[in-house]
Amino acid sequence: MEHDTLKQLGLSENEIKVYIALLEIGTSKVEAISKRVPLPRTTIYGILKSLLEKGLCSYVIKASIKYYEAADPKRLLLIEQEKVQALQKVIPTLEKIKETVAEKPTVVMYEGKAGIKSIYEDMLKTKQTIYGYGNTKLLFELLQYYVPNYIKRRAKEGIKFCVVTEKSKISIEMQKNDIKEKRETKFLYQMKETTIATYIYGNKLAIATLIKKEPVGVIIENKEFSNSQKIIFDLMWKIAKK
Repeated sequence: MEHDTLKQLGLSENEIKVYIALLEIGTSKVEAISKRVPLPRTTIYGILKSLLEKGLCSYVIKASIKYYEAADPKRLLLIEQEKVQALQKVIPTLEKIKETVAEKPTVVMYEGKAGIKSIYEDMLKTKQTIYGYGNTKLLFELLQYYVPNYIKRRAKEGIKFCVVTEKSKISIEMQKNDIKEKRETKFLYQMKETTIATYIYGNKLAIATLIKKEPVGVIIENKEFSNSQKIIFDLMWKIAKK
């Protein structure tokens, strides 16, 4: 049943095999995937590239080697909204497969504007207070149509955002709506010099470059990392000005 439903979304038989294999084995190298899916490695590389483009898997580099991981099955809902009812029948089964994986990755890398958006979507999904610092002007330039909508959705979800940013025309205007948009804004001159945005939420730490040419980002799920960065944020918060 799972195979038939996923085919309705435009996935090929081989894409389905590789995606389910990733759910079953968790974070893995191509070598491990090829043992589960009897296809030439060159073919598997092509399938992984296709799944990456569709947002159905991600990878992290360790010691110059790529380790792949299946995306959360709920991402399938974004492929074709009108297939929601059919997908809801298969997603519980896929989630059960994913839950059997004992060891989950602590670092996930994202590339391109779509990847950076995925990081912000994860903040909404986590539903915890967000503490961030970075250059607001660069963020709006990179994702000018996405950010305003994201802010509205975050506020609607009641997720508070404490941010240290540069003092620019756009950030000053943004501060005027702090109460309405569940945000507290403070300014720090040094944020004008950075091209990186950092966010702490729950036990996660997200870092994203705000460079238009090749934006990349990572989400690190680790209490030690998030707690340490929260200490740094608190220090900046004390010296930043309203």
